[in-house]
Amino acid sequence: MDVAVTMLARAPEIGRVKTRLAAAIGEAAACAVHEALMLDAVAEAVAWLAARGGPSLVLALDGGDAARLATRAKLATTTPLRVEDQEPLDLGERMRLALERRLREGYDAALVIGSDCPLIREALDDASAGVVEADAVLVPATDGGFVLLGLRHAIPALALEGLPWGSSSALEATRGRLASLGLPPVMAGGAADVDDLLGLQALARRLAHEPPQRAPRSRDVLRRLALRAADPGGIRDTIGG
Repeated sequence: MDVAVTMLARAPEIGRVKTRLAAAIGEAAACAVHEALMLDAVAEAVAWLAARGGPSLVLALDGGDAARLATRAKLATTTPLRVEDQEPLDLGERMRLALERRLREGYDAALVIGSDCPLIREALDDASAGVVEADAVLVPATDGGFVLLGLRHAIPALALEGLPWGSSSALEATRGRLASLGLPPVMAGGAADVDDLLGLQALARRLAHEPPQRAPRSRDVLRRLALRAADPGGIRDTIGG
């Protein structure tokens, strides 16, 4: 089965990303974390697609013009991917459009992921297996949201609009909406993303048990923040120093 992957990401901008995390560690540090998570997630998704002989990852960027241009420039010389801009729409509609575009390109299935789960490989494995069984797949996140949505068929315009994005009920609301469209999703595996300090601490603990080659940028920013699995409360904002 030919599977395409689109990542929806906000270009790193101090004060505009990871606001819940910023409340705990500062805006500059939160922006650095956001960028590291995104780059590690991009690297894992690109490698996953390459191992399958699949297409290039599509990175759909949101944010200000300067930030998007800087992100494009940073990735252009290092990572084989396609970059496009997101439209200023409801998150559900942006996901729906990303999936529809890949399906119109002729792929058997399309997956959409976010940028704050740097260890995304297992979720992609789970989803690619799940979408063989069903027309829709969701990979739950530990906070009540989800890290991946996959479809084998396009859905009507605005079908995912108005759901409680960013809340602990996002997963169940999306599951119910898809079921109402005749596409009850397979729930495949599970993963953790990083939205706040608790999520960052959980990532630090997880990375302590992962091979050092995984998520190197996230590891680096955690070291710079002095955040360690052994001392999850020992954090200070040293990014700007």
